[in-house]
Amino acid sequence: MADLKSMEGSFIHTGTDYLIEIGVNATIAKELMFGIVIVGLLLVCWLVDFTVKKVLNNVVKPIVQKSKTKWDDVLLENKVFKNAAHIPTAIVLEGLVPLVFAGYPVWIDMGVKVSMIYFAAAIMGVLVALLHSLELFLENQKAFKDKPVESYLQLGRLIVYLLGGIYLISLLFDQSPWKIFS
Repeated sequence: MADLKSMEGSFIHTGTDYLIEIGVNATIAKELMFGIVIVGLLLVCWLVDFTVKKVLNNVVKPIVQKSKTKWDDVLLENKVFKNAAHIPTAIVLEGLVPLVFAGYPVWIDMGVKVSMIYFAAAIMGVLVALLHSLELFLENQKAFKDKPVESYLQLGRLIVYLLGGIYLISLLFDQSPWKIFS
């Protein structure tokens, strides 16, 4: 782990120094390195997202299709697992941002904020998909045929969107969610 600590800040600094050595203007070199680092970070996040989705598709989907229960089929149809695949990407992003942008606290703060927003949006997507799955599952159950399940679960989705939206706004403006209500 000591090697990891000595790497901090080296991504941008080392790349910028190299570009300056080969004749690139210092200002342009630094901006170019920031661009390269951001594209690299986005590429890593895309690869994590792609890999998790592939694993879920190749591992979870066959298990769900072979099982005799209908509940997991509904979860698969409503993309609960696909939405959940975004969560590891947000975690990786939050872990990499401080390493990649070490020495640049403004960029670290912004990157961590973006990862938290992405994480919250992914959780909202999972919750909404779960509530929709529950609605479809309960519609086919005799015990709930004459109950207003759709209305209750639609209200649940509305609450997820409302609370999630408030939380996202609070993250954007660095305010407590409670302060938004007042």
